[in-house]
Amino acid sequence: MSDDDDSRKQKATVIGGCCCLLLALAGGLIGCSFGIVGINEVGLDFDSIAVVVDDSKLFENGRFFIGLGHGFLLYPTYLMTVEFKKAGSEDIGWDTDKSASGGVLACASKDGQQLDIELSYFVRIDTSDVSNVVNLYNAHKFNYLQTLVQISQDAIKGTSTQFNTYEYFQNRTAISEAFEKSLSATLQQMYMTVHSVQLRDIQLTAGFEARAPAPAARARPRRRARPRVGASPPLVRLAQPPRRHPPRRRRSRTRSSPHSATRR
Repeated sequence: MSDDDDSRKQKATVIGGCCCLLLALAGGLIGCSFGIVGINEVGLDFDSIAVVVDDSKLFENGRFFIGLGHGFLLYPTYLMTVEFKKAGSEDIGWDTDKSASGGVLACASKDGQQLDIELSYFVRIDTSDVSNVVNLYNAHKFNYLQTLVQISQDAIKGTSTQFNTYEYFQNRTAISEAFEKSLSATLQQMYMTVHSVQLRDIQLTAGFEARAPAPAARARPRRRARPRVGASPPLVRLAQPPRRHPPRRRRSRTRSSPHSATRR
């Protein structure tokens, strides 16, 4: 009886261990079959076994059972900041998923003046349709910020040649609107929308004041001198009429006769 009891205990231990192992394995498989989409994010269901993206549904914030071997391709829905500023700044690059930065933009005006422009704007991925996110993944994968900075530079430099140098200081609002329109048309191919383009700083090359024609100075009207209080009134001299001299009489020259000479 003792040998039978020992064998039964061993079998029960083995069976119990196998059951625990199966339960743990099943729990791990079930846990791996869930995916999480964070706040301000959307996700695409990616089948890593078949290497296929499900383009029929876009998942928003939550926990979802998507199956074993599946995962989410996550893209942000918040506004991302794009900045072009002076080289040497600490945050130049695209090493974060919330901002992208490039160096100062070397542009040219309509009259050929070189300009160093610093600006910033906000951009957001258009997640209103699942096809937009799918096409963005197929075209750029997760390197879309680097591509965004490159094509934004080309759009801004192409638009800068539409304005004269003086307009950059006298009509900056219209130039910002032109930049925003150009960026919106360019980034539409990446399924993104542009918001709030701001011109932060504009620098000219040295010697611009010497080459540029000076603006015409306006003629200021002359001010009349006001009389002081208590001062004597100015003397007014009346113009005297010119004096008229009597006409001179002409003397008649008499010729001397021979008779008068003899009389003398």
